[in-house]
Amino acid sequence: MQKRILFHEQLVRIRKQRGLTQKALARLLDVDEKSISRWERQEAFPTLSMHKSIAKALGKTVEELGLYPAEDEQRSSEHVRLLNLDNAVSTGHIASILNRTTSDNGLDDSGISTDTIRQRIRNVLRENAFVDHTTLFGVDDILEHLREYLIAEQSGWIISLFGEGGLGKTALAYEIVARYAADAGFTRVAWVSAKTAQILPDGTLLRGSSAELRWSDIIKRIADQLGLSMGNGSISWISDFQQALRALPSDEKCLLVIDNLETVEDVTEAIHYLCGPTSAISIIKPHKILITTRRTIAGKAFHIIEKQLTGLPPHFALQFIRQLGNDDIRQTSDEELMPIVDATEGNPLLMKLCVMRFLTSFLPLPFVLTELQEVNRLMGRNIIDYLYFESLSLLQERCSEQTTNRLLNAFCPLSAGETIEYSNLFSYSDIGEEATFKHALQVACELSLIRASSVNTRSYSIHSLLWKFICHMDT
Repeated sequence: MQKRILFHEQLVRIRKQRGLTQKALARLLDVDEKSISRWERQEAFPTLSMHKSIAKALGKTVEELGLYPAEDEQRSSEHVRLLNLDNAVSTGHIASILNRTTSDNGLDDSGISTDTIRQRIRNVLRENAFVDHTTLFGVDDILEHLREYLIAEQSGWIISLFGEGGLGKTALAYEIVARYAADAGFTRVAWVSAKTAQILPDGTLLRGSSAELRWSDIIKRIADQLGLSMGNGSISWISDFQQALRALPSDEKCLLVIDNLETVEDVTEAIHYLCGPTSAISIIKPHKILITTRRTIAGKAFHIIEKQLTGLPPHFALQFIRQLGNDDIRQTSDEELMPIVDATEGNPLLMKLCVMRFLTSFLPLPFVLTELQEVNRLMGRNIIDYLYFESLSLLQERCSEQTTNRLLNAFCPLSAGETIEYSNLFSYSDIGEEATFKHALQVACELSLIRASSVNTRSYSIHSLLWKFICHMDT
């Protein structure tokens, strides 16, 4: 039997062969040096979106490094732990899917090679899903459960990841799709972020606009990604979509990802416009919908599987903090760092903002932690506002209040979490001097107020919590 290639061993060996330090490799990959160290110590594994970049930096194929697709092939050869999902999943059903995706000729039932399907899925994610994570902490169990939900053939037509903002719902959804969609038998994938605002032709921002208008646009984008034929007029797109989905060959299976559904009304509309009336759930079968939202959708339709995300447990939260921090934080005891975990309730986004505040304020860590404890005791859940306020204050100190306001207000005409390219962001900000804009953008990214994609054509977004904080939206 051929010996399995272990990524952490290959990483150390090839990095040293090429004379690269961990710091040098981290610069090539645009990641933190601590990530490289954790990968080599087998404490973490790079997310799927990083595999191709790592292979390119080291001059090897992903297979030679023990990364994708060798990782997926190993998963497919192992028996998965089966869950009794509504008493509807059988060993035969799951085995048939695994056999289909690992057949001798490399084809699934639709006659399309699994490599082609995986590449198709990667392309959709690269063009439509905006994530900035390199390592996920404490998600192994939930990833395994969600894998089983995707594989289940007779249940779970709608899968919902819900929880408060900043918990990493989008990052988790990305990993689920990137790792498991092909193995679960999906031949087509679409990823869209739900809009919560409309911009009229005259430039007027319209909030709370017609649900039907909003969802017809979203459905058109889904149809385009799935390769479904739609009519020329938006008035018929909803019915066209439902008919086109029904008309797909029986060997085609679609996964629809709707990210950032922030309100109960959005969720209800998504189910109505994508599935039709609740009684017509057959519009979905055998396709599935994956939703990320801040609200529970229990009772909105049949065959829903929900997974609630909460803050990281202390063990993983401390790992996350140390990965983000510098030597001072890495050398600080668990007991001294626990106030960060307690104050943020293990929310990754809030922990990141807190650590960034320490790194950029140059205040002693005990002072920052003491201040954080006092504010949390006085303000409770308003710690979210506190952290944003402090980060925004630092941005204003370095870039002026006017520049800060113009830069961040440029995101308000967008939907929560929606991305915008550099040129459009500069234009929307109305900051006259590009040098001033560049400096403000750099500082905002360093403070984790703005997220920058890692692709050649830079695009930017802000988290939905910050969007709500700045734009004063009641969602």
